[in-house]
Amino acid sequence: MVYLGNIALMLFWNIVIPETAKNKRKKLCMLYCLQWVLLSGLRAYTVGADTYSYKINSFDVIYVTSWDRIFDTFFEYLHGIAGIKDPGYLIFEKICQLFIGESYTLFLLIIACVFTIPMAVWIYKYSENVCLSFVIYSALFYSFFAITGHRQTIATALVVFGGYACMKKDKFFPLLLLHVVAFFIHKSSICFLLLYFAKYVRINKLYWSVSIGAIALSFIFRRQFMAFLGELFGYESYVDWNGTVGAYTFTLLLTLLYLATMLLYRKLPQNVDTDYAVVALTLAMVFVSFTYVNPSAMRVVQYFSLFIMILVPKFLQLLDARSRFLTLCVCYAVLILPLVSKMPEYAFVFS
Repeated sequence: MVYLGNIALMLFWNIVIPETAKNKRKKLCMLYCLQWVLLSGLRAYTVGADTYSYKINSFDVIYVTSWDRIFDTFFEYLHGIAGIKDPGYLIFEKICQLFIGESYTLFLLIIACVFTIPMAVWIYKYSENVCLSFVIYSALFYSFFAITGHRQTIATALVVFGGYACMKKDKFFPLLLLHVVAFFIHKSSICFLLLYFAKYVRINKLYWSVSIGAIALSFIFRRQFMAFLGELFGYESYVDWNGTVGAYTFTLLLTLLYLATMLLYRKLPQNVDTDYAVVALTLAMVFVSFTYVNPSAMRVVQYFSLFIMILVPKFLQLLDARSRFLTLCVCYAVLILPLVSKMPEYAFVFS
């Protein structure tokens, strides 16, 4: 109910703040950002797949670990010693603990701010409808970035929200620096560097033909590609998975959006944001094939699929006012329905 209430409050703000209000977009982004910072940062340690695990296996351990040992770990990682991964996250934890001590809740609030504030700025700058973008996030992405996945959450803030600004300004070295820092926090973030080359891509018939071929090949040879990525990033165990595989619902969503984009691309706003979003969607389609080997491949998909929050609102601009309102209602219903059916549990840390 808390997640539904959060979305309901978003819709409420969107209604009560009139369209004629000065800086409505900015006000909405600030309110939505505050909602998610509080919801993510003040969650109970039992909320999220690995919130408590991060506490006892990393945060509490780092609190009693010396700086010398942390730097030793970092250099051991550089020398390729087995069993050590993502040492940048350990350094991030230790730096935060200099200011917050052993308060894990304050640490969760810091992570919430590190991710949500840049995301709000990103949506404010590039989305045609900030309310819809935040509802998409609240329905599709919250479970990964807001309540779990600390390392990738931080890495995503660096390469997606920070990196995209560098891409648009063609600042390669700041972009590369962000990726290097993010790489030491979560290796998978280096994959997002592929989007940099979107500036050389022209969206035309040839592009769609090549992209369809790439998507098909990625699915046919998904096991081989996954084995290569696993070895490249040091996550070989991701290939050996015996449980349920495949993100069926998310694959369907991406496929429908990909087909709609292919058919309606020429009617969309012809600008660099649209082209980056289209290429990001294509890359998400390529990498989602690997979830049919191991669901952990969704980690890579998430970097690119976030651009759904930018792309979907662009389609609404193609409609007249009445059709746009009806389509928005349908979108909100479709997005909220999974939350209603699953009713994910939530509790505040002080409850």
